[in-house]
Amino acid sequence: AKYCDELVPDGEGGTEPRFTCNTYLSKPQDAYKAIQQFAQVMRSMLLWHGGQVTLGQNAQKGPVYLFNKSNVLGGEFSYSGTALRNRHNQIRVTWNDPEDSYKQAVEVVEDESDILKTNKVRSKDAIAYGCTSKGQAIRFGKWILYSEGLEQEMCTFATGIQGAALRPGDVIDVQDSDEREVLYSGRVTNAATFISTFASNLK
Repeated sequence: AKYCDELVPDGEGGTEPRFTCNTYLSKPQDAYKAIQQFAQVMRSMLLWHGGQVTLGQNAQKGPVYLFNKSNVLGGEFSYSGTALRNRHNQIRVTWNDPEDSYKQAVEVVEDESDILKTNKVRSKDAIAYGCTSKGQAIRFGKWILYSEGLEQEMCTFATGIQGAALRPGDVIDVQDSDEREVLYSGRVTNAATFISTFASNLK
């Protein structure tokens, strides 16, 4: 709640809470789906943990664990990249404009540098559920752009009991000597994070 209520620039010279939701449920619907929609408003996802539904939020946070060759099975990490077609440079965000009787409006958020570089527009439509703020709609579009642009590599590995405490959304460090040249041997005092993490704390 503190993260959602934190005041951020609204794009018009003022400030507003990072996330607000204004919606009306006019007919019965699946409870899990409805909660999932509300969770998406604040960049969260529903998780089954400890026999109950909990929330995992995509917010700025530090790493909770370090994985290296000593605590993964076989000491092996597998890497794969995201396809270029999944990295959009234009997001068309649909939201409800209170100045137009809450009718649907579309806000276009673009990565102009990528469009100029590739000379292509890769567009994606997104719905900002319960959004009645133009500033929040723009932040939603930027979050999608930054996430797709920065989260380009996936690291897969198998580990032991130490992985049981991790939940989806946790940030971890990965230290893989096969991917980074090791010039000297010695005691490790810190590790560089080179896996993709959430693009978070967007203004």
